[in-house]
Amino acid sequence: MFNINQIPYKTKILSVVFLFLSSLAFGQTKMKLYFNNGDIKEGAYEIKLSSIIYSKPKKNKGKKIKKERYYVRRDIRKFDIYKCGDTIHYRHIDTKKYATSKEIKKKLAQLIYSGNKLEIYYVGEGLYQAGTFGSYYEKYVKKKGEKIAYNMGYIYGAGQRGIKKRVRDYFTDCPDLINIVNENKIKKNDLLEIVKFYEGNCN
Repeated sequence: MFNINQIPYKTKILSVVFLFLSSLAFGQTKMKLYFNNGDIKEGAYEIKLSSIIYSKPKKNKGKKIKKERYYVRRDIRKFDIYKCGDTIHYRHIDTKKYATSKEIKKKLAQLIYSGNKLEIYYVGEGLYQAGTFGSYYEKYVKKKGEKIAYNMGYIYGAGQRGIKKRVRDYFTDCPDLINIVNENKIKKNDLLEIVKFYEGNCN
């Protein structure tokens, strides 16, 4: 997991986006699964589609081959992927689009940053536009000790609530942060800098 204070400023976003996108394409690789019932399993697994993780046994001569094991992803609370010497953390989180939203959606998210007060998650989404299908990620922030993560990035579509409005609604406990974002001293789409300010100056 990345700590934003340990990454050079110009490479922060590129680094986390690269890992986020590349990890979705992983084949069978080493993972650690944490199940809702408290079980923990570690081994070589593969993410299939959007709902199943499975373990495919290796073929060893002279040894009995175990059957493939399938796990429905809704039964898994979180999982870690070990790749290229790094650990990539995925969580199933409850999300809301706005602080005032009533609808709660469960999403698979990559934990990008975990500080003393806040966590940042990236959620992969699909986008169909002008006859082509693409992908992008949405940014969510969650206060430590709370259950809901809120969208704090750009939201596609007409009539969506702006980022500055969402900052005002969510960070009501930090007027200084709201003022700085309103005055463009921190760019509204720079969630990493917003989080850094909150960690060091708020609450």
